[in-house]
Amino acid sequence: YNAWEVVTLRERMLQMAGIQEDINFHTPNEHEDMQEPNQRRSILVLTRTPGRFTQNKAQTAKRMWPKDQLPQFLQTLQTLFPRHDVEIFSDTNSSLMQCPVCQARAFHRADIAIGFHGAGLSNAYYMRPGGVVVEVVYDYDARHLPLVGIFSRISGIIGLHHYQYYVKDIGIDMERIANHTWSFANKARLWSEGVPAASTTSSR
Repeated sequence: YNAWEVVTLRERMLQMAGIQEDINFHTPNEHEDMQEPNQRRSILVLTRTPGRFTQNKAQTAKRMWPKDQLPQFLQTLQTLFPRHDVEIFSDTNSSLMQCPVCQARAFHRADIAIGFHGAGLSNAYYMRPGGVVVEVVYDYDARHLPLVGIFSRISGIIGLHHYQYYVKDIGIDMERIANHTWSFANKARLWSEGVPAASTTSSR
């Protein structure tokens, strides 16, 4: 794919979703609210199963969150990002999986998308510039290279901050991933829209 294809696809899908994008590239100061009045942004956590909407079922075991850690992961993210709604984007939601426009709306509302490498992260097309994509990777290969890898390239075209998290050697510690996401998101503040407004009370 090339940049023109990605940008054109994104524009057409957002039009179909009834979204009129108005990006403000003004960098806010510490006294300004990054979110529009009465609007609450989200953080999406992508989950996957070996269900009918998962094409590469052979690697599903390596791309699933530990069930015992997931509830605390969601709670930690909510604590770190109190002005956001932390939501699960699941391939078990058949109505969502069969509605591309609904997926576009969900990702356009998200300031951060966190998920294992997989097709679901392609919806990052629809995020607003300045957002954060956290790609969790188990086996590192050419698909994950900086600049030319799949999601690093998409992020560069759209204007997203791409953060790759390699877990094969260290294991999946979801509490650590949440804290590292918070740290990265705060360092990546460049624009006034699509940028996480993180908690200022964390000691991490």
